[in-house]
Amino acid sequence: MIDGLRRDLTEGEHGLRGVPTAVKLVIRDEMWQERVVRQTGEVATFDRFDAFVLALPPKGLGADLPLLKRICASDPEAIDLIDKATANPKHIHTDADNVSITPQGNSAQAAIRRLRKDRPDLHADVIAGKVSPHGAMVAAGFRPKTWTAPADPAALARAIRRRLAPAEVAALIDELGAD
Repeated sequence: MIDGLRRDLTEGEHGLRGVPTAVKLVIRDEMWQERVVRQTGEVATFDRFDAFVLALPPKGLGADLPLLKRICASDPEAIDLIDKATANPKHIHTDADNVSITPQGNSAQAAIRRLRKDRPDLHADVIAGKVSPHGAMVAAGFRPKTWTAPADPAALARAIRRRLAPAEVAALIDELGAD
């Protein structure tokens, strides 16, 4: 399985499509932690998933986490599993440098991590593909609902009337008139 994943990473577009599925299997079945390397007969062991990803073949993937995450970006379950596999246990602190490897901001990965922690019900919906990470964050109340509107005043007015309730439109008019 590890050899297949490594091959998928290096075979271009055709192979890359299989990477998220292979990543999910390798992480779920903890294949990355210890295995016999077929080519050498050695036992390869890793304490951390990121060390496995960085390790040169045939023991590891010879890649880096940002690349792996980009390749798996369209698969929320793969991203979630990578995040779980690379998260530090709560009792271990790594103060080696000031660079954060945890997902931050409004990234899909940060949303998935927050939902896993605070709203497992919506997290399950994201993993199942029923809702986007952003949609689940809005539903949970962790992000405000937003939309884009045209800059043309008439088109903007139509967009506002379409998206807001009459009372909200009245409140907006009051805000616009207030100094």
